[in-house]
Amino acid sequence: MKEILDGLGEAAKEFCDMLPFNDPEKKYQRAQEKLKELKKREHDVYAEIGRKLYEKNGAGDFPLEVEKLHKIYDERRMAELEVTRLQEEKEARERQCTGQAYDKSCRCPSCGAFNTTEVKFCRECGERIAPEKEAVCPDCGAQNPAGTRFCGLCGKRMGEPPRQEKDPE
Repeated sequence: MKEILDGLGEAAKEFCDMLPFNDPEKKYQRAQEKLKELKKREHDVYAEIGRKLYEKNGAGDFPLEVEKLHKIYDERRMAELEVTRLQEEKEARERQCTGQAYDKSCRCPSCGAFNTTEVKFCRECGERIAPEKEAVCPDCGAQNPAGTRFCGLCGKRMGEPPRQEKDPE
């Protein structure tokens, strides 16, 4: 979550940098960023004080806080296991997809998630996945992957009309 917030903060800074210097919106954004930074520094100092008190006095003075902390540790460990499980599932889906013959329909054009070739809708975002049709060379009739600019068999540009054989006169 922290990485997401940091990323949003950076994006907001970049956005503000594009605005004119005296723009009220930019001034407001800078003031918000300064306030956010000061709150973070304040939080970090309180956390440091708390750690030092805990180390000095032990857990005896803070039984409720220690109980909350242990609960957070347990929840964090469960969340880490869930993230690991989901990452392994994602990697397995990617291996399944990339283990097949290369097919652009495996990757969703909208979100980039891997899907098996038999699905019609992305399992991550629900976007329709339309399999790309092969391109047929207008000259020699060879099958080429979708998006091919030149025929792999005869070298003819794919968008050009077929050659007309000249009749000898």
